[in-house]
Formats: sequence, structure tokens, C-alpha cells
Amino acid sequence: MRRFLLNLRARPIVVVALSFLLMLVLVALFAPVVATHDAGQGSLRRILEGPSREHWLGTDELGRDVFSRLVFGSRVALLAATEAVVVAVALGVPVGLFIGFRGGWVDRIAMRIIDGLSAIPGIVLAISIIAALGTGLVRAMLAVGIVGATILARLTRGQVLAVRERLYIDAARVTGVSQWSLLFRHALPNVAPTLVVQGTLLFATAIIIEAGLSFIGLGVQPPDPSWGVMLSSAQETMERQPFNAVPPGAAIFVTVLSVNIVGDAIQDMMSPRSGVGGRGHLLQRPGRPVAGSGSGTARDGDVLAVRGLTVTYPDDTGTDLAAVDSVDLTIRRGETLALVGESGCGKSSVALAIAGLIAPPGRISAASLALTTTDGETINLGMPGASQLRRARAHHVSMVFQEPAASLNPVRPVGKQIEAVLALGAGLDRSARPARVHELLEQVGITDPSRRARSYPHELSGGMAQRVMIALALAKEPSLLIADEPTTALDVTVQDEILSLLRRLSADLDLAVLLVTHDLGVVADLADRAAVMYAGRIVEEGNVESLLVDPLHPYTSALAAAVPRNQPRSGDLQGLAGSVPLPGEWPDGCTFADRCAYRVDRCDQTEPSLDGIEHAVRCHLAQDLELAGIRAEVGRD
Repeated sequence: MRRFLLNLRARPIVVVALSFLLMLVLVALFAPVVATHDAGQGSLRRILEGPSREHWLGTDELGRDVFSRLVFGSRVALLAATEAVVVAVALGVPVGLFIGFRGGWVDRIAMRIIDGLSAIPGIVLAISIIAALGTGLVRAMLAVGIVGATILARLTRGQVLAVRERLYIDAARVTGVSQWSLLFRHALPNVAPTLVVQGTLLFATAIIIEAGLSFIGLGVQPPDPSWGVMLSSAQETMERQPFNAVPPGAAIFVTVLSVNIVGDAIQDMMSPRSGVGGRGHLLQRPGRPVAGSGSGTARDGDVLAVRGLTVTYPDDTGTDLAAVDSVDLTIRRGETLALVGESGCGKSSVALAIAGLIAPPGRISAASLALTTTDGETINLGMPGASQLRRARAHHVSMVFQEPAASLNPVRPVGKQIEAVLALGAGLDRSARPARVHELLEQVGITDPSRRARSYPHELSGGMAQRVMIALALAKEPSLLIADEPTTALDVTVQDEILSLLRRLSADLDLAVLLVTHDLGVVADLADRAAVMYAGRIVEEGNVESLLVDPLHPYTSALAAAVPRNQPRSGDLQGLAGSVPLPGEWPDGCTFADRCAYRVDRCDQTEPSLDGIEHAVRCHLAQDLELAGIRAEVGRD
């Protein structure tokens, strides 16, 4: 409201338009009091008179007072437009929300129907409906509402298609909110400003259409007063009294113009920045055995045990291409496991698959995908049933994304977003939630939590927004926290603060953390173990210190050589030539062979297995190579 008042001060035309509409509403509500005469009573002795002291706007062809009929006509215009907008919103917005979010065959069939209806001019479709239902104001506006519903459905669907790909929608999915909550509490508020503008346009259009239908005899029927009926009567007597067309015409013009001006102002008020998709289906399948790798085997104390995780996407021919191929992972309670690699290696796909955020047509399959909760209960995240899967992840898996500002709903205060997560849990009533929000914000190092809880995401710095995201993730007391590049969008000082915060929370809360990053400096600072990914597979895994100091795979050594050194005369950074092969273009042997300086014939012929337990590596030459790590190389300078 404060933003709307500021808008009024900056735009006087909005004040004028709003004042006119408020006056029009009052006139319509108190029409019997405002009217100076009986709108239906005329005098044949005073027909077609001009404006006078007794008849302010003159009389019509039956001697009726034009001003009084104009007053009662405003009631008809507003009621008719309101009915049309209510019908259009009630039908069009839910349909657009549902098909836009649902997608697939439901969207295709619904859009073909809407396209067919939209191809017919609105007035023609309205006349056709009136022909079937009969004339009259209610039926006419029902027809107009149905026409408007097709427009709103198409617009809402288009807006939702864009919104459903936003990170804050994925963040809400991870928290386990229902489909209805996603639609009406997350998607709808973000498309509402656009719908408000379209709604005001529809309101204005409905006034014009009502007048047009009444003008041709399909809407309000004489002798009832209506601006359209008044225009029709004025047309018949245009030669004798042309002024009679001015009052209803001016009323229509000024009302429509005022509605549009106020609609724009409301859009500005609803936008917090003013002035400044179903998920991939998880299938159970036999896992491909991995020789010598125990990383996917469940151990005592493991929170997450993944074996044979594969993520595929179809190409243009319908062939499934693997972006992630038979990945095994385990994470203990209180342990941070880092997934490391260049862009395109599949590390984010692994995290999204575990969180259940792989969108169709992507497909997830795994031999096992088990999560052990803080209560000691083991949950199969690969169990059939979308609702069960969503509930399991909602209560025990949280995720922090790399773009904190984009991961928060822009039209809701951050405190309300945290409260929404708390509402999904058990044992915390509504009155206790604000206090818990303050505790969480303080826990992540935010000062003045009461004020920050009322802030919108765009009012926060990047570091502050990321702290809020972490508080949001901790709100449901998860067993597993997934952090996908949590410091990428932050400056160096804030990065250090966020890493320190994650390190402290992991230790204090005994959290299992899956960290996705390309930065070995972050790995060294935060992780206990690391798994290096290349072309959808893990090529090396082990204790962080062992992996960085004494890497066994040429790819890990190459990543270490590309890390900047804060040391004089350390030499130029050693870049890695080439790029990660795309899914479907992986070679038959070692996927890294084309970029490897130690390549031999065997590398092109046979795919190496992931061998080792404490320090596993996927390389034929691992035992024969002496590779430089970060600290070993720095020590030689």
C-alpha cells in the first residue's frame, strides 16, 4: 500500500482516474439517491429537450431524464463488467495455472481447444453463446466472461511456463510443498501483476462489449437503462438531438480510460521490484557392478547411500543419452562430501537427481537410493509413488542453490517463506513460527532478524540472501543438505563467511552435506571427502587431503594445476586443453583419454573401473604415474 501511495504522488493522473472510479462506484451504489428523476418515467410533452436546470443532461425521445438514466446505467455497466471478469478469472486462471504447470498431453489438448476458441472473434463467440442461451444482461456477460477466460488461460499458462523453471519453485519443491501450494502460493503471486493488467483490460473491454451488445439488442433490453441502450436511442434521434449521444459515449470513454490507468498503478504496487515443471520419474533397475568400488555400499553411520545412479535425457531421435552414468556415493552423518569437476561433468545432475528435481523428459534410475534419517529410519528415495517420494524428500532433504536471490520467491517476505516450511513440519503451531524464524535467522548469522524477516529478497545483499536460503534449508531439520555451488555468485569475503557458516552448521547439527563445486579451494576449506567427476562418471574419490596432495588421476592433477597460487614466482596457470565430451559422444575406452598427456593404446580400448576403497581411482595407469597435487607443487617453489 505504501508503494501504491507513493505511485499516486508521482503520477497525478492516477489520482484523477482513481477518484473518478470511486465516484462512479458510489454513484452506482446510491443510484436511487443520486438520480434526480425516475429513470423509467418520461413525459411526452418534454421529449428531446436540451440540458436545463430541471434536466441537467436533457431528455430522450420518450421524455425521460438522461442524467438519471446515465446514473442507473453506471450500475449496469459496473455489474456487467464485474460479472464478466469474475467468470473469466474463475475459469481461465485455474485452467492456465494447471496446464502450464502440468505440461505434457494435458497442456497440448487444452491449448488446442483454447486456440480454436481464440481463433473466433470475441464478439462473434459472445453472440453465438447468447444465441444458445438467450438475450439478457446476465447471459450476455456470461458469454463475455467465457471469451475472457480463453484469454486469461492462455496468458496464465504462458507466464507459468516461465515461472515454473525458476529456482525458487525448485526450492519450494525440495521443501515438499503440495502441488496446490506451488500453484497458488508460489506461481500465482508471481504472475498476478500481469494478470491484474489483463483483468483491468478485460473489465474495460466488458464495459464496451456490454454497451455494444445492448446497442444491437442482445444485452440489456429496453426500457431498462444502459449506456448501450442510450446510445442506440440517441442514434435514432441523432438529427433532432445529437447531444444525447454525448453523455453515454463520454461515460464509456472516461470509465474505460480510468480503469486502464488504475490497472497500471496496481501492477506497480504488486511488484516488489517496482521503482528500483512434474519431475523425472525414478525407476528401480539392477545396478551395473563397479569393480573394487565400495563407495556406494551402505556403512554404519551413512545418511545417504547411492548405488548405480543414472540420469538420461532423450535426443532428437528418442534415444536416451546418459548425463550421469552409474554413480555410487555415500555420506556419513556430520561429513561433507564434495562433487568436483568442470561444467558439464554431471555433478549438478547428481545433486538434482537426489533432490528429485530432474525435469521431464529426463529420467532417473538407480540400483539403490537410501536415506537414513536422524531417527535411524531408512527411507528408500527410489520407492514408487510420487506423493510418497515427495514427502520423504520434503522432511529429510534440503537444498541450497548457487543463485540465492533467484531461489527465493520475489513476492513474499523471507520470513513468510521460512514460516511456510515450518508449517509443513509437525509440532509447531502458527503462533510459535515467528519466534522460530528469528532463531533460524540468528543461527545463520543475520542481525536484526525481526526486520530482515519482513524484507523481500530484492532488499537483501547476495550474502544475506544466501544466509536466508541456508536458514530456509535448516527450517525442516534435514538429514541431508545439498549445497549446489553455494558461493559462486558471491564475492570473496562473503564466500569465506558462507563457507565458515556451513562448516559450523555441519559440525553443530551433525549434518550430512553434499557440496557441488568446481572450486578446489572451496573443497579444501569445507569438505572431508571429495569425488571428482568427468563425463558423467566418478574418476577419483577419497579423503580431501590425500586427493589434493597426492592425486592418482591425471584429470584431478590437471584441476589442481589450474588453481591460482597466492605466491610469488609460482609461474603461469596450466590450463587443460579440450572440453568435456557431450553425452552420446563419450569414447569407448577412458572418457578422459582425448585430453590426457599419459594416454596409451589401452586407454582407447578398455574403460577403466573405479578401483580402491579409501582412495578410489578410475585409471589404467594410476599405479605407474607420479602426479603433482596442490601442496606438493607449492612446496617445490
